[in-house]
Amino acid sequence: MPHAAGVGLRLAAGPPSERRLDNPWQVYVIGTTVHSVGVRRARRVETFAVRWKRRSRTIPLMLAATAVLMITWPMMLPAAAITDLARGRRRFPTVRLALFAMQYALNDSAEILLAPVLWLF
Repeated sequence: MPHAAGVGLRLAAGPPSERRLDNPWQVYVIGTTVHSVGVRRARRVETFAVRWKRRSRTIPLMLAATAVLMITWPMMLPAAAITDLARGRRRFPTVRLALFAMQYALNDSAEILLAPVLWLF
């Protein structure tokens, strides 16, 4: 069965009278309104080991990406500006994207580094 866009639940064919009650995740459609039948909240249970395995990969990767962006920004921004001017883009979308990526990386790295301190206090 196809999945509802953005909902992640299955769509059941037919009116509510034909729905299977043994499937609590079933969703049926009447016109343009989506109705759920006993939808339970799903909790993703993540063990301590799984969580720290994931963090052991993502935290160093984010900090390294931030370091690379900060080292290469003197070359990256002029190159982005030249690219935008060569393509006739007067609003400099490539420069703005590069600045956004740098700001995101800085914010995320600051949050990563400050999280232990904020967790304690």
